[in-house]
Amino acid sequence: AYFSRKIWVDRERFVSLKEDRFAKGGKLLKRTEVKEVRRQEGRWLPGKIVFKDMLKTGEGTELRLESIEFDARIPDHIFNKASLRR
Repeated sequence: AYFSRKIWVDRERFVSLKEDRFAKGGKLLKRTEVKEVRRQEGRWLPGKIVFKDMLKTGEGTELRLESIEFDARIPDHIFNKASLRR
């Protein structure tokens, strides 16, 4: 849980481009930046996202979205209580 967040959103594509998360005292703790945005099946998606702990050195963690399937059929048995307990 963070005390506050500041989010930058691309108004034309409705994609979050950057998010800063702050401690109660105002210190920047974490940053998430979308480095690449692409369009697939009429939707704008982040292609590359970097997550950075601002209290540590290093480049952070990079997540790349290589493929995605929209409206995928998920069998009902996946969401039963027994499956969700595992």
